[in-house]
Amino acid sequence: MMRISEKGITLIKEFEGCSL
Repeated sequence: MMRISEKGITLIKEFEGCSL
């Protein structure tokens, strides 16, 4: 779970931003 493509990181960042 440490190896994530840039798209995955962006998706997670967007998800976290939506959560906040």
